[in-house]
Amino acid sequence: MKPITKLTLGSIVLGASLLATALTANQCYAITYNVNRSWSNGFRNASLSGTVDILVGNYILTEGFSNPFTNIALLLTTPDGTFSLDGLNNRLVRGTGQFLITADSTSLVFNTVNFNGENPADLLFTEAGTGRVLYAIGSDGSPQFEVSLTRRTILSNNLSFPTTFGTAIAVPWETDALPVFFTTIVFGCGLWAKCKFAQKNNKNLS
Repeated sequence: MKPITKLTLGSIVLGASLLATALTANQCYAITYNVNRSWSNGFRNASLSGTVDILVGNYILTEGFSNPFTNIALLLTTPDGTFSLDGLNNRLVRGTGQFLITADSTSLVFNTVNFNGENPADLLFTEAGTGRVLYAIGSDGSPQFEVSLTRRTILSNNLSFPTTFGTAIAVPWETDALPVFFTTIVFGCGLWAKCKFAQKNNKNLS
């Protein structure tokens, strides 16, 4: 095999290897999702913003579940002030109630099934340092809801599930590895075309 052909094949193989490695890494690490929610009751407003991290996958949270998030960094803003949320409480997923989480490369989606007043499916986010529940989202019956629970103010918002809770922030393999992959492939294809062109010229000169 000619040296230039070997180099061309090597470039293509390297590019494919980089893509395979990047895709594998994307499945092994948590994705960060941007959260930006807001609602109001009359003249009173509340908002939830920040990020949460979770591994790509489908989660079914039942009674006594373990926190599936690898990081929670949320800010809840209400008429009572701004509060930092960094934890999760599992006490209001009970009985037949199930809280479903779908985390993929683009969005973080919440859903609830098999719930009623005696079998809630509520996800409770807690305040940093105190563990107080300050934000809840889920279903005890109808309507489904999200609500802020600060000392003097309770602001609720009716929801329909499934609902998109967050959108994915670009991860390193998308922003770094893919340009390298495509550059390597283009380089290899360029060498291949140059080799073919040179072979054609050599034949014409013979």
